[in-house]
Amino acid sequence: MAGDLARRVPETGRGDEFDRLAQSLNAMLSQNEKLFVGMREVAENLAHDLRSPLGRVRQRLERQLSDSLSADEKTALAMEALDETDRMLATFNAILSIAQADSGAPRRSFEPVDLRILLQDVADLYEPLAEEAGARLRLALPGRPVVARGNRDMLFQACANLLDNAIKYGIASAGPAPHPAIDLDLDAAGERARFAVRDRGAGLHGEALERARERFYRADASRTGGGSGLGLALVDAVARLHDGELTLAAAGPGLRATVQLPLDKSAPAQETAGGAGEEPAGAAGAEHG
Repeated sequence: MAGDLARRVPETGRGDEFDRLAQSLNAMLSQNEKLFVGMREVAENLAHDLRSPLGRVRQRLERQLSDSLSADEKTALAMEALDETDRMLATFNAILSIAQADSGAPRRSFEPVDLRILLQDVADLYEPLAEEAGARLRLALPGRPVVARGNRDMLFQACANLLDNAIKYGIASAGPAPHPAIDLDLDAAGERARFAVRDRGAGLHGEALERARERFYRADASRTGGGSGLGLALVDAVARLHDGELTLAAAGPGLRATVQLPLDKSAPAQETAGGAGEEPAGAAGAEHG
């Protein structure tokens, strides 16, 4: 039937060149089916996610035309419309970043990246946000460089997304404990580097934990937070672009998100398990907050 992406070329079972050709064609058809299904899901989710904010923007613009509103009320409506527009733009930017990572094009600009410096920069950016939300950002870095080969901007965005999630969803549900901690740490073992973010919130469990990396997926706890459901999907895409992996695990309490990346073998001697360890307080290994 035309348009049936599930159909496959039948195999004879003889294991000859015709079967091998059928297997190759079926593998290609399976990949095409996966791509088409993914495109359809993205289009459907995008349409669903943008319908409501576009409707709200239109309502606010219509209300601005009312002669009964004061100048301050009209300004407030304009600011609300701008906020909605910014959220929609953030959704589009995340989709574009995921598509760019999936394409593999950024590999052409890969260069040595010292993850120690990168995580320090991310922590410096997010420490004030964590403090404003009532949390402590604790940063633990090794005493020597940990170098991966990659796209620095995308790796920065991946780490930033993990911290952003921890601040949004790992604090409000952290219970009565004052100033819950958010941990950002880095280490290396063998040929792999690993950086992880752990919060003390409600975490994810069951189906939510399994599906958290899917595009547009939102667990119940995050639906009220205004998230796009693309943050972890982008982290996952960036990890795969770098031949790495994103893993999520319940931390009891909280969620631990870990990104593993291959070390740059051409880099000078780096930190590995059993090496120099964390830097003393006051240096890169100090607690933030």
